Amino acid sequence: MQPNDPYGQQSGYPAPGYPMPGYPAPGMPAAYDPYVAAYGPMGPYGAPSGGTAITAIVLAYLGVAAGVVGMITSIVGLSLGTVSGAHRLPVFYWASAIFDLIPITLLAIGATMMIRRRQAGRILVVAGCAVTLLAGVVGGVVTGVLAGTGGNQAGAYLIGVVIGAVLAMIPPVVTVVLALLPATLRWLQAPQMGVGPGIAHA
Repeated sequence: MQPNDPYGQQSGYPAPGYPMPGYPAPGMPAAYDPYVAAYGPMGPYGAPSGGTAITAIVLAYLGVAAGVVGMITSIVGLSLGTVSGAHRLPVFYWASAIFDLIPITLLAIGATMMIRRRQAGRILVVAGCAVTLLAGVVGGVVTGVLAGTGGNQAGAYLIGVVIGAVLAMIPPVVTVVLALLPATLRWLQAPQMGVGPGIAHA
């Protein structure tokens, strides 16, 4: 018992020069943790895999490339008068060609932000894909309506338009799914927690 203790109890504080229980002495290494030694700071599962995030980034950049090519092709075709049906709705087709800048910009910025491990990047990628899908649906409907009044070949042309529109929607849908997966979010969050390999968070 400590002297001069009116309650006859031991003090909870160590003698001067000794560390508190559970804490290493000054200048001494931290206590050995077998869990950390066996698995590392990330635990038994290791650093989060970047497979889904990297795939979403690649698809987003491919969407940018496809959008740029499509926009240039549309503008050139409209200028030369080679776009089918454009003479009936010229304002719509020109607006559609210029409107492609929106998803192109969103996808480019979003993919670049994801490379830098910014969580907002995947939101921009999803937004860019959503705009692409919306534009595809509107464009498909307008083209289908025009095809329906195009004579004997209208049926075959309409089927081709529908098939093309469905196939064109597959990449943005896959990109959205990959960007929203929990594995993608974990990969984006890893540098913020100070763990896991990859591009440094800036």
